[in-house]
This record gives sequence, structure tokens and C-alpha cells, in this order.
Amino acid sequence: MDKNFERILNLIEESGAKKKTNISIQEYQNIINRSITLWMSNGVDEAFSFIRSYFNFVG
Repeated sequence: MDKNFERILNLIEESGAKKKTNISIQEYQNIINRSITLWMSNGVDEAFSFIRSYFNFVG
């Protein structure tokens, strides 16, 4: 598994994320891949903002 993929996945899980809607495995992978691209090109804040459009965060 790609290190960046793991980092984004861990960030989502550690943040207590709950999916807003049902997301297929392929869609989840697409979200992660797009987040990695955003992270690498525009920084973590933009990647996290993108992730927030698909997840609710608790806590």
C-alpha cells in the first residue's frame, strides 16, 4: 500500500470520520488518491478540506 494512501487513511480514521453517504470501495480509493494529489500539490489543508466534503468529523 502506498505510504501517502496510508497517511490519508490514518488521518481520516484518527479524526473520527463518519461517511456522509455510502461510498463504494472504488469511490473511497478515488477520494484517497485525489486527497494525495491535493496534499502533494497544495498542502494538507486543501487535502483535508476535500476529505471533509465526503465525511463528517466527530469530537
